[in-house]
Amino acid sequence: MLNFPTKKLIRFNFIILFLTIFITSCTSDSNKTFNILDEAKTFFYEELGLEARKKEKTIENQEVKKIDKIEDLDEVKNREESANQKILEKGKNEFNKSTEIIDSMNEDKLTERENNKKKAIKEKILQSRLLREDEIDNNDRIENIETEVDSVPPFSIDNKLSLNTNRTQIGVLLPLTGEKKNIGLTILKALEIGIFQNSNSNIDLVIKDTKADPLETIKVFNELLSMKIENFIGPLFSSSLLAIEDTVLISKVKVFALTNNTVMANKNIWVFGVDPQQQAKKISNFAIKEGIEKLALLLPKSEYGFLISETIKSTLEKSGLVPERIEFFDDNIESQEVAAKNISKGFSEYYEAIDTVKNKEADKDKKPEEEKSLEIDKPFEGVLIAASGQNLTVLASQLQYNGVNPKDVSYLGMSSWEKNSILREPALDGGFFSTTSDRYQKNVKKIYKIHFKEDMTNISMLAYDILALLSINLKDHKKINTINLINEEGFIGLRGLFRLKENGIVERAFQIKKIKNKKFYTYKKAPENFYSIY
Repeated sequence: MLNFPTKKLIRFNFIILFLTIFITSCTSDSNKTFNILDEAKTFFYEELGLEARKKEKTIENQEVKKIDKIEDLDEVKNREESANQKILEKGKNEFNKSTEIIDSMNEDKLTERENNKKKAIKEKILQSRLLREDEIDNNDRIENIETEVDSVPPFSIDNKLSLNTNRTQIGVLLPLTGEKKNIGLTILKALEIGIFQNSNSNIDLVIKDTKADPLETIKVFNELLSMKIENFIGPLFSSSLLAIEDTVLISKVKVFALTNNTVMANKNIWVFGVDPQQQAKKISNFAIKEGIEKLALLLPKSEYGFLISETIKSTLEKSGLVPERIEFFDDNIESQEVAAKNISKGFSEYYEAIDTVKNKEADKDKKPEEEKSLEIDKPFEGVLIAASGQNLTVLASQLQYNGVNPKDVSYLGMSSWEKNSILREPALDGGFFSTTSDRYQKNVKKIYKIHFKEDMTNISMLAYDILALLSINLKDHKKINTINLINEEGFIGLRGLFRLKENGIVERAFQIKKIKNKKFYTYKKAPENFYSIY
């Protein structure tokens, strides 16, 4: 039995411990949770040295009196409870009150920390806009944007915006209903991100639904003209652009179209879609530099395919070369199988001749004239396939089936190859294709993915670049005019280095990518300026 002075000492020590624990817990910066009750138990175990209660008569009471286990890393194990339960309960309420106070303080600190974090993220996002060529070194920033972003306010459609006459209105022509609405909506989402990041540019977007219909495009375009709007993003398709072409030329407004049909380009219409002719020139010149002089072409039977054919012919001609073979295909498997079979003729004979040479290499009595007669040329060294998606995988697999071994023949393509669906095709492993630079895509694509829960498409990135270009033009010059858009040094956007020409062509710099082990790799980087292209 404890004497009276001992009881006083214990009570005094208990009060001192409680105050120490409370002050420590309020000032600690440790991330580890501080458990006051556990600390109190430990105190009683060590200071009082009380023995465990005697066993009660019934099994039920024995279970109630079992000791608590205390976990302190791997050090403390299976210690018997010897603290006086009544004393422990007496201080329990006070401890709980202290815990509530501490939790409240921590919660306030957490809220403040999260708010500061969100503010910092928002500031970073607002900084990431279209980059000028001369700002490259200063803008290798924002490498790690956090995986959180405030909600981007959605646009209103069909002139529901509250327009401010002091702001610049830009008309947007997209298919937002009908069969092509999904494409239009992805582009609209990219514009939302662009407006959010360039909120200081005083731009209002007036959005109209073209329904991918030329007649509807004419109607909504005229509505925007009546509102004195002078700059337009879209339309998406050549047919819609053709429908308003004459009106654009008469009214002298500026249209930044998303089609890649360069035939539509003129001094008032810039074609922002990635020009197939520029890509064809890039991959052709790459092939020549890699020593691929005998080039075959597999092209769609369309204006697009004929354009690619003429472009490559012209490019090869400068080096004294011509395409070795050309085959055109329709948009169906039967036609693609026939085209692949036709262009592959001669490869079976070639490999048979190779086998014959290998079998006769051991014949030491063979005459030199006989050796020469065994030589046979490879039908072609590279094949360019202007296709995408399923068409591309069918053509590539059929080429390999008909003897065109991708280990001996280079498979070549353009930016339409850059889709993850083709990575599963074995014949395309080791293939090369030309595409725009993706150096500055990472952060904006991350923001897009976080907010919309989907990947940003290539066509959406083009729309983003247009908006960023107009935004920076407004910020620097207070007005969107042609003379400031025509910059010889160009601009850098999500789709790489580009510059606008007076004739409506958007010139771009391209990189070469390689497919290897079901991944895309940069094989040759895009030029960092237009002077190094030539």
